[in-house]
Amino acid sequence: MPDSSQTVEQQDKKRPRSLGRRILRIALMLLYILILLELGSRSYWTIKHGMPFFSRLDDWYGMFYTELNDSGVRQADLRAGDERFDVLFLGASALDRIHRGAADEISAGLSAATGRDVRIFNLARPALSTRDSLIKYSRLLADKRFDLVVVYHGINDTRLNNCPADRFRDDYTHAGWYAKLKRLEANKHLLAFWTLPYTVEYMAINAASGRGFRQYVPRHRPNKAWLAHGGDIKTAQPFGQNLQEIIQIAQGRGEPVLLMSFAWYVPADYSLEKFKARQLDYVLHASPLEVWGIAANVTEGLRVHNGVIREAAGRFDNVIFVDLERAVPKRGEFFDDVCHLSDKGKKLATAKFLSEVADFLRSRTASK
Repeated sequence: MPDSSQTVEQQDKKRPRSLGRRILRIALMLLYILILLELGSRSYWTIKHGMPFFSRLDDWYGMFYTELNDSGVRQADLRAGDERFDVLFLGASALDRIHRGAADEISAGLSAATGRDVRIFNLARPALSTRDSLIKYSRLLADKRFDLVVVYHGINDTRLNNCPADRFRDDYTHAGWYAKLKRLEANKHLLAFWTLPYTVEYMAINAASGRGFRQYVPRHRPNKAWLAHGGDIKTAQPFGQNLQEIIQIAQGRGEPVLLMSFAWYVPADYSLEKFKARQLDYVLHASPLEVWGIAANVTEGLRVHNGVIREAAGRFDNVIFVDLERAVPKRGEFFDDVCHLSDKGKKLATAKFLSEVADFLRSRTASK
């Protein structure tokens, strides 16, 4: 009969070994699950958003800002003092449409004023705000140099007022779009190796933005339940801060900024019903004002933002200011809707733009 003390001793020796094996098996199982989840995460971005399976940080920002690739700005050799006159457009759909409708006239006018070949890199796209332009210019184009930076913003920032004051954030992260960008920035050092944490955060923000929760300001249309809050113009300070940072960065890089007040027009008899029936004096009736909020709130936001723009223009010597709001008559023949210029409006804006830039370049040459 075996000694009972020896049996206990043998059992004690086996326990740590079996416990260690169990812990190892659990650890390997967890690792296996995490690897599967990571593969699923990468597959999601590849299938849903067209991302490379092994992505770089540029790919992630490129998902948010496809214009970085579409414009060719990333691939271009942009250095100070080269033989070309390189122009950067920062704005939203209003500036994008001016460029698309008058690209040849703008290029020809700038070429005549500078005597150089002109390249325009248009990073203006629908729904973007001053925050997007600051992110792109300060972080994503830090190694690029331009001969002129054109900044034209005003209306999209007004949409961000459509939330209760206690939810509003100066970095605009009370909107899902900017919350996702902020989390992207927080995860940027991990993303080449480990995408799962950002995927979870991204989907959580999506879920919180959905109809059942509506915890964030939507990107393209206001939350109807929050529309009444849009009359409190909370964007004045961040709008001005974003513009100021762009101008100061440009100043440090030796780049002049063409800053324009925002042209807009709302007929006295405006209503959504008349807009849909095309009974107003707009040329095309492109986008109803309600895309941004309640009419009175949006127009108040535009007035405030234009005041901020004029104030900023007067404080920096690298700013070429075009008071486009006052230059474009508030008549339907110049507008397709509240903020998008008609062909006639684009021609007027382009002529004013080119005249002010030519005057600035002549004065700069004369002072040398």
